[in-house]
Amino acid sequence: MLPSTVVCLYGQTTAKAYSPPLGGIELSAGAFRETPIGIPLHRTAVIIADFVEVAAPLVDDEGNFVSLRLFLDRSIGAAGEYDPDPNTGLPSHYLEVVTGSASGERFPIAGSGDDWVIIEQEPQGTLAAGFDPNEVRDRVRIRPCWTPDTLMPATEASISAESAVSADPIEMRDKDALLLPGRESDTQHVLRRFNDSANQSYYWAEWSGDNGYLIADDYGLMPGKIGWIRRAYATDVKWTVTGDVTTFGATWAIPLPASDGVLEWPFSLTEPETVTLDSSGLKSILRPSASAAERVDELVIWDELTGFYSQPSKRFYLQTASPEPIWREVGDNTTDQGTFKLEPGKAYTLRRRGE
Repeated sequence: MLPSTVVCLYGQTTAKAYSPPLGGIELSAGAFRETPIGIPLHRTAVIIADFVEVAAPLVDDEGNFVSLRLFLDRSIGAAGEYDPDPNTGLPSHYLEVVTGSASGERFPIAGSGDDWVIIEQEPQGTLAAGFDPNEVRDRVRIRPCWTPDTLMPATEASISAESAVSADPIEMRDKDALLLPGRESDTQHVLRRFNDSANQSYYWAEWSGDNGYLIADDYGLMPGKIGWIRRAYATDVKWTVTGDVTTFGATWAIPLPASDGVLEWPFSLTEPETVTLDSSGLKSILRPSASAAERVDELVIWDELTGFYSQPSKRFYLQTASPEPIWREVGDNTTDQGTFKLEPGKAYTLRRRGE
């Protein structure tokens, strides 16, 4: 089993009740460029329940958790109501753990029944290292994922809609697009908004080769993920995303890469407040290095003009020091970067190298 480490970003995992304040985060896309964005905040929970039983987990040949079935204390709806999108496998809903050893963790829902859900690990990830199946009656919430249209409503000044008549993929290369990482690390989805003038509505679609354009209205975007907006026009656009704020931030179990591999873990802040590197919790998981040349872990900052699969704008690592490691920027081995602020709505990646 690959060892994993757990990090809690933003706040403490102590919430016991559900009385969600609302928050807003402004997103933007610059003219003629690719702008990275973080997927912020949360849509309103549709189910609040306690889990009362945990079935034996499914594990792979190496002993890593694959999925886990949780039985809840109430009926949650028809079988399959919270299942992933059948075309892409992307989640439509996720489970948020509110109390107990896994508080703050969020898992894509891989299947659902009358009173149960199956949660699964992220690709390359592990289920919560501290998830205790004996802690029954912990509080959980089921939330819908963001979709392209709930994240960027057509009524807002977000990316442009094109006529479906000119939906040729060659012509569309120079049009606005939303770029999202796929379920696997080497894939991506390129979504575009179209104007259905006959029905006075809008829809999202993705080119799929021989199958033409597939409707992408239900593509699920979990909070804490990242994407890019490819803006093809001469004006900047800005809009505000409004959603639930949690009091316990986000917690992830992040695995170490194989000895000869590199792990890329994209993430963003889910809450509407900035957090410094020193207070982010990342020191608890990144491995310190003597120098930038010897670094095994680093934090990658994506900014405007650093598009999908492009070079990052900044890279930080932890330099070995006493009494505790110091944040350094690659290229500057003297300045303590601990006060550098991570911002909601921005995109980040943890890059971990095998040893």
